[in-house]
Amino acid sequence: MNFIQSQIEIHESIQRNLNRPSPNPSSPVSTVPSTSSHISTPSTNTNSGNITYYDTRPYFSSSTSSASPLPSVPLSPSNVVTPSNNTNTGNISNTGAIPKTRKVPDTRTNSSLVGVKCVTCNTDFTSHIFQCRNGHSSCNFCRFLKKNCGLCSMAITDVRNITLEATIADIKTKHTTTTTNERIKCRNARLGCCLSFTIYEMDDHLQECPYTDMECPLKSIYQTCSWKGKINDICTHFNNEHPDNCVGEVDKEMTLRNIDKDQTLVYYVNIGQFNFIIYIELNKNKRTLSMTAQLLGTKVSASKWTYEFNVYDKHKPQRKFQYIDVCYSNTALIKEIFNNQQCATLNAEYAKTFINRGCLTYKFFLKRNAKYISKNSKN
Repeated sequence: MNFIQSQIEIHESIQRNLNRPSPNPSSPVSTVPSTSSHISTPSTNTNSGNITYYDTRPYFSSSTSSASPLPSVPLSPSNVVTPSNNTNTGNISNTGAIPKTRKVPDTRTNSSLVGVKCVTCNTDFTSHIFQCRNGHSSCNFCRFLKKNCGLCSMAITDVRNITLEATIADIKTKHTTTTTNERIKCRNARLGCCLSFTIYEMDDHLQECPYTDMECPLKSIYQTCSWKGKINDICTHFNNEHPDNCVGEVDKEMTLRNIDKDQTLVYYVNIGQFNFIIYIELNKNKRTLSMTAQLLGTKVSASKWTYEFNVYDKHKPQRKFQYIDVCYSNTALIKEIFNNQQCATLNAEYAKTFINRGCLTYKFFLKRNAKYISKNSKN
């Protein structure tokens, strides 16, 4: 009987909750008792407003077997489900993913930002800047090639534009922290040069880069030949245009006449893939005889070769003047070498002691350093 009475009381409690009016008449909520837990669930609501759920579960006291129903109380705000309002407001939820910021590259490190270019070749200045007589600025490379100013066609002098050099250096220093370490490709990369250098090394490289057009070595001596081309084409040029300057050979007995007169002799010598120029100068005013050898290539390649001059009287084999030194590269200025006597140099009076029958006899040699020969043989 107690069990039947308890079931009747539970049924009556449920009926009272069903007959109770809804707190929100505009949004009636109908509940259907669950078969397992007696929990009411809301029916489908077409209202677009907020939907509030009420708990209609009966409360059972722990002290009695009878149950007294708990009045329906709205759930706490944390349990209230409301439709979200994210209609394209452009706002990002605090719990959503944080978009990554895109790093824009700093173009201030580009040297072209300076906006000053060589007026002759229209390329960015690197280090040394030279002026023509009208004050127009050209790069060191154009000056090395002895070009004329691109604006007024005047010769590029040795006068440097120190103010512009300092200004460009200051701008580059302010806008980059890696100027001295940043390596850039050679200007002749499109022609095949695969080397890269810092901005301060680029000038020296361009002067000896095998992909750079060079002038005929005779132009600086005789001011006659206007040829320009690659180092690899120099052999063909000399054979076709200057055959008289191709008679010099290694270990060949050669002679000088009229050593009291000013004269300069130039010989082209080819050894495999290497091209050399032999220079001999007789200077009447300084009363000197100067001799040197130049490798048409880089300073590194030239440092692997030595030249040797022997001046002698073949009727007096016990007497001989001998000089051995490292070859110069084609970036070296021959006139400066002769003026500074940084080569084989004889006093004219001493040189005359080797004259026999009006001729001074000499030989020259070009030798590759033994350590580099041994490395190549091992390879």
